[in-house]
Amino acid sequence: MRSSVLTDPPGRLSPRIPRRRRRLDIPYVIVERSTVDSTQDVAAAEFAARGRPVLVVAARQRAGRGRIGRPWWNADRAVACSFAFTPPWPTEDWPLVPLVAALAARDAVAETCRRDVELKWPNDLVVPEGKVGGLLAEGTDGRLVVGLGVNLWWADPPSGAAGLCPTDPGPRLGPRLARRWVDGLLRRLARPPREWGHDEYRAVCSTIGSAVTWRRVRGRAIDVSSSGALLIETPEGVVEVTAGDVFEGAATMPGTAEKGGDG
Repeated sequence: MRSSVLTDPPGRLSPRIPRRRRRLDIPYVIVERSTVDSTQDVAAAEFAARGRPVLVVAARQRAGRGRIGRPWWNADRAVACSFAFTPPWPTEDWPLVPLVAALAARDAVAETCRRDVELKWPNDLVVPEGKVGGLLAEGTDGRLVVGLGVNLWWADPPSGAAGLCPTDPGPRLGPRLARRWVDGLLRRLARPPREWGHDEYRAVCSTIGSAVTWRRVRGRAIDVSSSGALLIETPEGVVEVTAGDVFEGAATMPGTAEKGGDG
């Protein structure tokens, strides 16, 4: 497989780079920028203009957004990337793609940063020190844009956030991680939806067993279903959550800012 890389300034294509270990025949263009407003918006626009899958990679975002519109914090060294494409699965299975993308992101972090991360349902990347990344999926008109943000290094992170590397890894680690992520996502999507990685996700989901708050109802997360829903045990019975935010910790409520992650 082959793809092209477009870097600053626009309009200059680098030599084609062979893609390895790809089982799903979806070539894509790579667009690299030093700074963008939002990789999600750039990826959507590039996909519309080119009519083919596009991976947008940036070191910083001026107007990045987290899930449910939360504000974005830039780490000292980070990568923000968004992949716009049409998933090969039936549209009714697209809600599983963000969970699959989270598993692929975990693999990419392990391969490039030599760190094991857990997944906070549905798609945050966490280490003992705090959140190091997250994903955001936005779909419309037959295409999906999945964004990934990762804090590679953060000298003085805010409470609840962390970086993956003890020192600044330099500018090339981010693009390398982004490519590994997309290649891993495409390999996983070559499987049928029923093999999306349910057992693997459950094994690395830090939310299972935690006290959580959902729509001001407190309970305990007991499992993730095969459809990707979080199962919460409450005094009234088991609640299946498929949308909205779940906040870990019985006293934690909505309103905190995104600390890195997403797209």
